[in-house]
Amino acid sequence: EHKIQEEIKKEGKNIREMSTVEVRQRCYAYAEKYVGVQSTQFQRLGILGDWAHPYLTMTPDYEASTLEVFAKFVEAGLV
Repeated sequence: EHKIQEEIKKEGKNIREMSTVEVRQRCYAYAEKYVGVQSTQFQRLGILGDWAHPYLTMTPDYEASTLEVFAKFVEAGLV
């Protein structure tokens, strides 16, 4: 998010004038780019992993499970 704010500022835009959806799309694209960069670097270093199926916190499945746990906290009155 910080890097995207810097990019938007360099473009002469104000992040507050952009839609939330547009900012999130740019953040997602930025993160996706660097997932690929890191994957390539790790593979070059010989680090073993399931590179075809990386663990990403930005996947819909991960986000859904996080919301489910949060809902349980709310139901229990912990929030």
